[in-house]
Amino acid sequence: MPVIEIRRNKRTNPKSTYLREFASDVTSQYGEDGIIAKILDLIGTKNKWCVEFGAWDGKYLSNTWNLINNKGWNAVLVEGETTRADRLAGTHKSRKGEVFVENAFVGWEGEHSLDNILGRTPIPMDFDVLVYRY
Repeated sequence: MPVIEIRRNKRTNPKSTYLREFASDVTSQYGEDGIIAKILDLIGTKNKWCVEFGAWDGKYLSNTWNLINNKGWNAVLVEGETTRADRLAGTHKSRKGEVFVENAFVGWEGEHSLDNILGRTPIPMDFDVLVYRY
């Protein structure tokens, strides 16, 4: 009887995956918190502003929660579902003028374009981090 053996080959170049060794989660899902921290260590920051759309409650699987709550960053958090956006705004009410919650679905054009949503806030044009969650 023949024996079937599975031999997995690594097809990725280790140079292209070295950021994986910095993976760690505060609230992120797949180690993004640690990877983002390492990238920011390497490239630096300009103004410590971040954007996350599809923000949910601002914490669940968030890639910006650590920056906002542990590192003191300013943020624009965009959530299309009204109940979640209201809770999100309540969570950050003590950071008025620093964390801006927009109840909107991001679209390609018109008032729902990302440019127009961000234009309603004081976020600088050269903010540091943009996260899209679907």
